[in-house]
Amino acid sequence: MKNIFKAVILSIVLLASGCIKDNGNYDYTTDSQSITISPNMMKNPVSPTLLAFVFKQGEEIKIDLEYTINDPSLAETEIAYQWILGGETVCTEKTLSLRPMPAGKYYGVVNAIDTRFDQVYAREFNFQVDPSYTSGIVILSDNGTNAQLGYLYKDTKTGEFGFSADIYGSSNNGATLASGAGPLVYHPYSDGIEYALTIVQGGEDGPIDLNAHDMLPYAKIKDTFIGNTPSSSFKDIIYKENTLAAYALTDDGHIYMRDEISYNGAIVPQAGRFSAPYVAEEGCRIQHIINNSLLSSMFTSVREVLGYDSLNHRCFYIDECVVHPFTSAIYTNANEPFLPGDPGYDGNGPVEGIAFPGPENLEGYEVKKMIACGYDVSAWLLGSDPFTVVAMILQDGSGKNYLLAYDFYYVYQSVDVDLRMFCEWPVEINPDTIVMPDNMGADETFFFTDKDNRNIYHYNLNYGSVKKVYTSDETITAIRRGEIGNAMGFYGDPGIYANVFVVGTESGKITVLNMDATAIATGSPEVLFETRAEGKITAMEYMSNDMVSY
Repeated sequence: MKNIFKAVILSIVLLASGCIKDNGNYDYTTDSQSITISPNMMKNPVSPTLLAFVFKQGEEIKIDLEYTINDPSLAETEIAYQWILGGETVCTEKTLSLRPMPAGKYYGVVNAIDTRFDQVYAREFNFQVDPSYTSGIVILSDNGTNAQLGYLYKDTKTGEFGFSADIYGSSNNGATLASGAGPLVYHPYSDGIEYALTIVQGGEDGPIDLNAHDMLPYAKIKDTFIGNTPSSSFKDIIYKENTLAAYALTDDGHIYMRDEISYNGAIVPQAGRFSAPYVAEEGCRIQHIINNSLLSSMFTSVREVLGYDSLNHRCFYIDECVVHPFTSAIYTNANEPFLPGDPGYDGNGPVEGIAFPGPENLEGYEVKKMIACGYDVSAWLLGSDPFTVVAMILQDGSGKNYLLAYDFYYVYQSVDVDLRMFCEWPVEINPDTIVMPDNMGADETFFFTDKDNRNIYHYNLNYGSVKKVYTSDETITAIRRGEIGNAMGFYGDPGIYANVFVVGTESGKITVLNMDATAIATGSPEVLFETRAEGKITAMEYMSNDMVSY
């Protein structure tokens, strides 16, 4: 009877032990557990964003499960493994082994199972896959047969610059880009987190969207049209800030608009479609468009597109896919001293014999160039509306070139345009070959090349001052500033590309300069790096694909 009683008690104990399925308390520290998984597998309890493992895109994912066996009677062969990602078991070996994965952050659970009792010990694990291409400047070059995309970057550990050639071909089995490609446009692709790089090119494919992380194609722009693709080549594409809304300009002066589409509050990638081109009752021929998505603060954003209609000789803005031509009614600030019809103003006083033209009527001038050359956030901090500064090259019938600058305000559907400056261009230029990119900065300045495209000048619109800052021994075909800080500097420290200035030439030479305030003042920027690409440098674009800090 005693033996029977003992057997019953033993059976109850064993049965109870077999019912214990999960000891997944992430803070087990006693020897009562047969297996203790290393705390290094879990995300940092102090900083939830700290990831335990980091891999580069294209790298195989390998993570070893670290644990301690506390029960001497437990053999390692009696332990089973289960790695779970996204609710699915992806591996049943001690070492997690996965094929290369897209850039992003991944969270999962790993189980070590004592198979004697089917007892599960769990621990969170997480890893990050960094993109192949993070913060840097993509550079387009053209050898006359095809275009190549290069990647200029700065090593965050060594501080040294490097250059990777033909990153599009290397990511796409040697595929080539059409000759004459450009410009480049870096922009949000899906929900403002995932980014794309658009290459505006001709050829059969036309402009394409690339994943900015790995340079693999997202979509062809021609496939996002309702009906037929425009017969004319594309000239430029602009994306509104943090949206999928886009505007495509063709060489024949037509603009096509694509609004964003949302589903349950989330933007549907590439769900929007370009429709028929914009048609005005009085006709139009759109010659220039510029991105006004330069101004963004914690409380206010300006996200409209500005442009110029050469048929009606007037500027316009687009808001929510609606075109609004400039009229005299936009001058709503009665306190502004310089209005259309007033004498010309060069920053110091009236210019005799020159009327100050307004962007609502530029008849008598040919608009050669139109750029966004800065914005003013500090105005908002001082109680005024923020604005974007626009600069234009105007040429009269005699071939004389002028600078027209104005401030564009758009706040809560209220529009105002304040004229800033109108004067003869201070340096002899060729407006048809001038290199003069958008400033994209908060200092209301811009850079441009002279008539020979050998010298680079810096123009300050606040003071009407011009200064030569760099001379090249080759013909300059492209220039680009790196990361641009805000006017007040309250968003954090400047990035590693804050003062980086890149110069590209007709022969493919790439020169990286330190263009800080001292370099501009002295006209002596330090050369940080030099390299060469294959063919003429045609376009550059700064992009920032860095993952959130881990």
